[in-house]
Amino acid sequence: MSAEGPPPVGVYQFEEIGADLARPPFAALRALQSVGILATPRGWLQLDQEARRTLTEEGQRERIDILVVRTIANGIPANQLKLVSRAVDPPVNDVPVDLQRALGPQRAIPLAEWQALSSLDRFVLGSLAYNTRLLWRALDELERKQKLQRRRGAWAGAVARCELRMRPDVLVQIMGAQFLEGRALVLARGAGRRAARKASETFDLQSETETGPIELDWGVLDQPGAMLWQAHVSGWDGAFLPAASLQAAITAAVAIYDMIKELDPKAALSLATIAEEPWLVGSDGPADIATRLYARPPKALAPPVPEPPPSAPPSPRAPAAPAPRAPAAKLGETVRLNSPLVPPVTPSPSPQAAPPAAPTPASSPPPARASSAQATAKTSAPPDGRHEQTLQLTRVKQDNKPLVAIIVAVSLAGAGLLGYMLGR
Repeated sequence: MSAEGPPPVGVYQFEEIGADLARPPFAALRALQSVGILATPRGWLQLDQEARRTLTEEGQRERIDILVVRTIANGIPANQLKLVSRAVDPPVNDVPVDLQRALGPQRAIPLAEWQALSSLDRFVLGSLAYNTRLLWRALDELERKQKLQRRRGAWAGAVARCELRMRPDVLVQIMGAQFLEGRALVLARGAGRRAARKASETFDLQSETETGPIELDWGVLDQPGAMLWQAHVSGWDGAFLPAASLQAAITAAVAIYDMIKELDPKAALSLATIAEEPWLVGSDGPADIATRLYARPPKALAPPVPEPPPSAPPSPRAPAAPAPRAPAAKLGETVRLNSPLVPPVTPSPSPQAAPPAAPTPASSPPPARASSAQATAKTSAPPDGRHEQTLQLTRVKQDNKPLVAIIVAVSLAGAGLLGYMLGR
């Protein structure tokens, strides 16, 4: 819409026409058809803005002033005029059959409400009987203005659809506020709308067709990373334009692809067609402004799990040290541990008493086989040396211990003394 001011009286919001009246609204069409003519797009633009506004205001009256309309129509070149049959407003006392069929039982208009509508309202609804998508938007606007009772009905009809598939994390990224300052989807919709406006210049068979309201929006499909664009484009007379609709949907999807081609080189358009289906995307509201974003909340997608940073390689100066192992204690061994990290080992008691051995002189050195055996095991330690452990095992046989010899001698002496006393 143009930002030059509000549109004149008689212009509906769903028509998407600004104050400059770049194309004729339904009110102006009703005024021109009342005298049996229609202007081509070029002929309409040859009228000054004041003449366009006068035709629009005249078309919204209950009774059109034919003289005023003819006077303004004289300013249109003859080669830019089309002769048509004089339009007759739909009957007041009967809802047209075509309109009843298009509305269906869910949104049927009772006769009392039909009669309460203005002549322009009935003209618009009757003109949209063959474009139910635009008809639904007109009904929504009349219901908001409380001209009709609120009735909700599911809509389904011909729309253009285009699917775009990408990685799920890329889809989450383009919907965020950081990607292109949050304007990615707005820019894509703008590209699609511009493409639809240029349909008459792109397709030769549509050269005489003027693009009217454009509905283009997006949604998220159930498949991970799948985006859907739907479009419904109408001519200025309310007719559905399949080629312009498909061009709008494809262009919007291609615009998204152009934004993410470096993030996801494998992104691709998977489907583009005209299908009979419900409106599945965006908002079902009546207005469709080029810079406004309609979007249902996307399904929650799990954010990508960041990969853990690679661990630093172990230093060659500090190799991993194996856990120290305590040597198994044998019978008659005494184990002394210098490190609290290794649990103490309790020696098992001897099942039988060792035979007494003859005492040996204290000065006699013990034989080599009876010498103490010391084994020292050191674990690998880092440079600081704080974890060095020393295990010292002292092994002395019972028959070579001086303490044992003393005990045996004392026992023999005590036995002799006890025998002496008993003999007395």
